[in-house]
Amino acid sequence: RAAVEAGERLRLVASAERRGGAVVARVAPARLAAGDPLATLRGQANALVLRTDLLGEVAITQLDGGLTQTAYALVSDLVEVRRRL
Repeated sequence: RAAVEAGERLRLVASAERRGGAVVARVAPARLAAGDPLATLRGQANALVLRTDLLGEVAITQLDGGLTQTAYALVSDLVEVRRRL
């Protein structure tokens, strides 16, 4: 309620970052400003926001992230990770 009253949005956000030699990941609800790219997503849309040193933030948005698309992306990513190992 406090987020909505402040004009913010609540979204479930997965994040990962490098800390030293480790990758630390988490999934948790986050309060986002109404204009945040993740806050503006609707329905089954999802997005990936990359924070880069030269380009700043780069966002890739999937407007219809249904179960089939999500499962395919996950399997594809796992195959690529295994291939690189």
